[in-house]
Amino acid sequence: MLISTRLDQLGDVLRPVKKHIVTKGVESVRSPVCNLHQYKSITHEDFTAAIITEFRKDYGIVSDTCLVQDTGAVRNIGYICQGISELTTWDWLYGQTPEFTQTATRIFPWGEATVQIRSKHGLILECSLQVENTRFSGAEIGVLQERVRAGSANKRYGFEGEALKNSVVEKSCTPSTAEGFQGEQAFRDVGRWLREAMQG
Repeated sequence: MLISTRLDQLGDVLRPVKKHIVTKGVESVRSPVCNLHQYKSITHEDFTAAIITEFRKDYGIVSDTCLVQDTGAVRNIGYICQGISELTTWDWLYGQTPEFTQTATRIFPWGEATVQIRSKHGLILECSLQVENTRFSGAEIGVLQERVRAGSANKRYGFEGEALKNSVVEKSCTPSTAEGFQGEQAFRDVGRWLREAMQG
């Protein structure tokens, strides 16, 4: 319900924040919208009553309307408390997201890196790294690519604090994990970059 929304800004709010994302989700269908206050003869209460009437028709509801005040006592009712808790879980917020692929590029002192993250239901299915114009050898780049792939696979896409910590490869990118590789700074750079890319 739009009562007095800034329609000139609504489109910007609804557009995806992150660029370079290709999704397999269902595309949104544009529909005309307007503000309720444009129609002086229709009040908020009238609009709400009309919605209730149509809801009753569609679902065959004949019982009286129940008005509930949002109070502490209501929030302590078992099934309501359970519902509120469920709506704030990671599984509810991100676990049903459709598959998408995110691509990002950044130039570092050691080379130009492009990462492609493929995610579904909030989990990283694949994270691949390509490096160009670099001072590292092919073998060293291979080590970096493998650490990125192995360190991020099947981890949660980084939308929340704890998941983000588990998702980055930075923590596993130490000299001991890549014997002979001289680019430990590159490991750390990629870890920080992945955080930023997933946060948008």
